[in-house]
Amino acid sequence: MKVGSLIRANNSGLGTLAREFYDNGIIHKGLYVPNQVYKDFPDRFPTFKQGINSKLINWLLDDIDVLLCFENAYRWGIINEAKRKGIKTILMPMHEGLREQLPYHFDLYLAPSSEEMNLGLSPIERINVPVNTDRLKWRERKTAKVFVHNSGHGGIGMRNGTMELIEAMKYVKSDIKLIIRSQYHKFVTEDPRIEYRYENLLDYWDIWKEGDVFIFPEKFNGLSLPVQEAFASGLCVMTTDKEAFDFLPKKPLIPPSGFRNYMVARIVEGAEHDPKIIAQKIDEIANTDISEYSRAGREWALKNNWQSLKSKYIELCQ
Repeated sequence: MKVGSLIRANNSGLGTLAREFYDNGIIHKGLYVPNQVYKDFPDRFPTFKQGINSKLINWLLDDIDVLLCFENAYRWGIINEAKRKGIKTILMPMHEGLREQLPYHFDLYLAPSSEEMNLGLSPIERINVPVNTDRLKWRERKTAKVFVHNSGHGGIGMRNGTMELIEAMKYVKSDIKLIIRSQYHKFVTEDPRIEYRYENLLDYWDIWKEGDVFIFPEKFNGLSLPVQEAFASGLCVMTTDKEAFDFLPKKPLIPPSGFRNYMVARIVEGAEHDPKIIAQKIDEIANTDISEYSRAGREWALKNNWQSLKSKYIELCQ
């Protein structure tokens, strides 16, 4: 069985998904779609070609059995072409990135979080995106002293909650350090407790080698790879208290102050965060023993790594 795909080859979430599915032997052949914002790393996909013109699409579909798409098919007509050739089609949708009406029906949908189970897609299978425990080295974190935040590229509507977190630091009483990583935006603050890392690390797993707590007051993500990666690496995770993150220890989670609609690919409901509530949660966790939350991450990762889930993905593709 040979699986093809259309992917991103950069350090975005979609690029990381593709990288792991390729390195773990789920996808074998594909086309990578350039993006004007992010740097591409085509050497990560030596059997792939760049572009989505008709000639390349014919090349991709020539000898595959399954076409697996992550969120987007980029040129939706490829689904019809695949069906004509008897190729099965699979989509892993992201609830915030799914259009109100998909142009084509897929043979199977893979829901990476509970958010996607509510989209009315059928047939749909709930399955986690595996974490790579060979790359994400777990380390026990004992005391909540260094907090880390990943702004990434900012996301639509600054969905990672970076601005609310910076504002929250004005109300934090505890003696802590906050590291904010960003690949795109440069932030300005005079708070000496905040350190900015403006860099695009080649390997995503290097993000999680330092720090004790990952703080991420996100607004409307379904799947969140940084949350999974941080948890698997042993960090205590402070993110939005909502259904999609029900696998995390509840005490450190940040309660939303309200909800509002955001226009992404469609209108989605997202959390709002009061900086004072974020600050209160930081003060609750700061300088306390977090080893219990750290060990919980290791236990979760061993059940949700590639060694545990790869055979299920192969079965679903078959």
